Amino acid sequence: MSQYIFPYRSIEAGSKIVLYAAGDVGQHYYRQLQATGYCEVVLWLDREPNATNVRLPESITCLSSENYDFVVIAIQNIELIDSIKNFLVTLGVPLSKIVDTPPVVAPLISRYSRMTLHDWLEDTRRVKDELLGYFARSKGDINYFDSLIKEMKGSCDGDRMLKVVVQKRAIHLVEDELNSAEMRLVLLRVMVEADCFDKQMMRLFMKNIGELRNNSAQKYWLLNDVSSIWMHYAGILYEDYWIDKQNVMKEYADELNLHWNPSPYRRENNQTICFLTSGFDFESPMKATSPIVKELIRRNYRIHVIDLLPYRNDSGANFLQPKYPLSLFGVSEGQKEKIRMHFPEPIYLHYPKAVTMRERQQEILDLISEINPYGIFDITDELGFISSYYYRDYPTVHIPARKIRESSSFFHRFVVSKNLPVDVLAPIREDQILAVPLFVEYVLPKREFKRNEYGFKSDDILVVTVGYRLNVDISPELVDMFCTEISTNPKVKWICVAPSEHHYIVENYRHLCGTQIFFWGHEDDLPGLYGMCDIYLNPKRFGGGLSIAWAMQHGLALAAPIGADASMMYAGVELVVRDEKELVSYVMKMANSPDLLVQNQVVMQRIASEWSIERYVNALIQGINEVAKDFQAMGT
Repeated sequence: MSQYIFPYRSIEAGSKIVLYAAGDVGQHYYRQLQATGYCEVVLWLDREPNATNVRLPESITCLSSENYDFVVIAIQNIELIDSIKNFLVTLGVPLSKIVDTPPVVAPLISRYSRMTLHDWLEDTRRVKDELLGYFARSKGDINYFDSLIKEMKGSCDGDRMLKVVVQKRAIHLVEDELNSAEMRLVLLRVMVEADCFDKQMMRLFMKNIGELRNNSAQKYWLLNDVSSIWMHYAGILYEDYWIDKQNVMKEYADELNLHWNPSPYRRENNQTICFLTSGFDFESPMKATSPIVKELIRRNYRIHVIDLLPYRNDSGANFLQPKYPLSLFGVSEGQKEKIRMHFPEPIYLHYPKAVTMRERQQEILDLISEINPYGIFDITDELGFISSYYYRDYPTVHIPARKIRESSSFFHRFVVSKNLPVDVLAPIREDQILAVPLFVEYVLPKREFKRNEYGFKSDDILVVTVGYRLNVDISPELVDMFCTEISTNPKVKWICVAPSEHHYIVENYRHLCGTQIFFWGHEDDLPGLYGMCDIYLNPKRFGGGLSIAWAMQHGLALAAPIGADASMMYAGVELVVRDEKELVSYVMKMANSPDLLVQNQVVMQRIASEWSIERYVNALIQGINEVAKDFQAMGT
């Protein structure tokens, strides 16, 4: 059985069309348009009208050509299409308004679910049936819809109009057709997997997570996904995202119905600090936190570090496996040894041991109350969801490990760099901002990288970009501009570290790959790599913080545009260019001007040399002290 997809690429959304032919193709087109609302069918024509809403072709003469934008011929036979087009012209239809594109034939594909893109667009009953099948057979694995996801992704890639239609159809199904939050969440997750997710769907995703009841484990993992999805898909954050996230988190914490009876807050002679972290699964946050903790120990503070994440699933509770799963099995003994290297004695390390999601979070709250800290440094980075409890009774400073400007957790102070101008947006208030000087621990290279070992010449200009999300972060526009420039200067080489490849680069600039563009893969010795590089190119993106900071410490020039928060934070606003067009121009100027290149490198090293752990910790303690005074004044 063949499926026919309406020619969305040829017709603008919202157009008024006359549909010619009511056979298989015409019926498929009509049902799609009725389901999606992409276009208005003002007239449907056929030589043998078999429905009350179908008219004979000559009926078009009753319409002025101003009353329709296109006449779409829904016929598969190409010779017949030409005959119909000529006939329409004799009836007075302007040739420019006739769409004679043969229908796109999408074969029926099945793997687990048998649903196709055709079914998705036209058959609401089929969508509902397949969703029921998902709950019956999938065990929470979204790959149950693998064939639909692949077909949707393949069909919408490069076809913007079809993508809009698919998105509009998804929103219609969620808002008007599906009667449970569970079904709506699964459908929205399909859209994430198919790269068809947008702002409106993100809002619906958040709303339906809030409507989920009596499944705390699933709600936890969905909130975890929400905290990560937006980093991988550009432009999906809507205006009130952070406020909605905070509200859903608060409701989630309340639903857990945890017992919270904290010890009375003690300010005087209390030198105990509690660090809440989600970083035990990731080495970078541990590397960033370890110097802070060690400096506090040097100042005679008593430090407790608690692994906040409720790692495990409640058995059988999840109908949707997490997209971004953390460890499901807790921290192994081997991991504990590695963690202890970053947090040596006398630092106290705590690993909650309870099995269920709720019990683990209760264990964490009990532990905080038992410790009764002078203050809490929250480095959970949106992955811990019980801050609405502990921030009420203990001074809490939120340190965003991913350097995001806004947060949806609960705190009294929010740490930002003094170098980075922050637009204070709800739920953060102006009086909560804690501006701190920068500190990044200097990391020595593990080995020496020699250019001749990798086929580079001594006078090549090596440009490096680092980040595991480069497939998203490096835009096609930047690729086009930079590749056009370097193709005229063979001495400029571009090393992209972390991705195995960049799809757009490979598809469009394959001739440069291996000669001027190199996909390096994972590199655990960035300082060593930087030793043979010249320029760090940072696209307009979120993140990249430590890789940029280490590049500055090891003498690379930095080129970055306004809006790339991490580079602005480390290098300062005055050292960034306006946009990515100017970014490419600046990189090439440095490549062609040794004096300009050295000037930038010297400035970067000077800035990095001023980063101080003492000044950074001074600012953190000052923030805690200010909140402690407020607590005392309120009698808390």
